[in-house]
Amino acid sequence: MEKTILCAASFYNHKCYFNSDDFSVLPPDVKNEVKAVASATAEKVRAIVSIGFYEDGSVFVNIQADEKDMDFDEIAAKYETEKVTKSRKKLLNALTLWYKVTKLGASGIAIK
Repeated sequence: MEKTILCAASFYNHKCYFNSDDFSVLPPDVKNEVKAVASATAEKVRAIVSIGFYEDGSVFVNIQADEKDMDFDEIAAKYETEKVTKSRKKLLNALTLWYKVTKLGASGIAIK
């Protein structure tokens, strides 16, 4: 399934990239919250964190380490991914809805 990256943060170079080409219309508060989540998670797991969308509109949070990083803990990274998706469920659901409506043109979506 094809992915579109919304935001990525790296522990290794302490930088955060936001895909403003495709997502410039997102409100600044939402952009800042996504950047904060990605950056904080990257620092916590000491890896690269990306947040984005699958082609069906669902959101993903991905954590990966540099190939040379022998200290990377895959189990802790998986746990942190689950923790982020649960603790930021409201944000991720809102992003999914926004993507489906604005990018995929979905109509008739029930808003809860």
